[in-house]
Amino acid sequence: MTPSSTPTRLKSSSTRRGPDGAGLVGARFITPSFTNGDATTSELERRWRSGSPPFDGLTVAFASEDLTPLPALRLALLALVSRLQTHWPEAALFTLDDWHEHDGFINAAKPTSWQYLSAALASDKALSALSQGDWDVRRAFFPATYDFYLRVYIPADCDNDYPERRGDFDVTCGPGLAAGMADLAAFAGGLPVAECDAKGFFDRRYDRQTGPPHPRQDVT
Repeated sequence: MTPSSTPTRLKSSSTRRGPDGAGLVGARFITPSFTNGDATTSELERRWRSGSPPFDGLTVAFASEDLTPLPALRLALLALVSRLQTHWPEAALFTLDDWHEHDGFINAAKPTSWQYLSAALASDKALSALSQGDWDVRRAFFPATYDFYLRVYIPADCDNDYPERRGDFDVTCGPGLAAGMADLAAFAGGLPVAECDAKGFFDRRYDRQTGPPHPRQDVT
């Protein structure tokens, strides 16, 4: 599978956190095959809007609205990625820039790997390199089976209002796994973590876009 390198303008996936109550338990979805990044982003859009896996589950994130210092964020991400890899060691992973909070624009997905994620978490400097460079734009990672959706946000240096580099994360998955993920992130990062209904989380974040919206282009 080789995703297209051509950007696709369409509304993305995401929302601001807050303890919102339990999510719905959904059956495992076997994804149809796809051949390019446009199909991948179109499928993510469909799943978010319809509340299909993983957006029928829970989203886990640090409870505070403030961004988190990179050392604590990296420790939490190391624990989460290790757990995800344990569950899906052979997963075919993809990555994209998620513009959901900014203005809804998304680039086509590209193949990536657990090795790439591990290298990105090897140090605070490596983690900071995940910064996309635009305000409120996140790096997202997900498997071809859409069992989870992990996003990392590191503002550019010019947008960082803190004395040290900071960022945040959210991970969306089924309710059974989410409870353990929340405990892992809280313990590893040393900060309170919130769980909330995934679809509601992404709906609210979509309504809080910080940039000018682009006209939607439907992808069939």
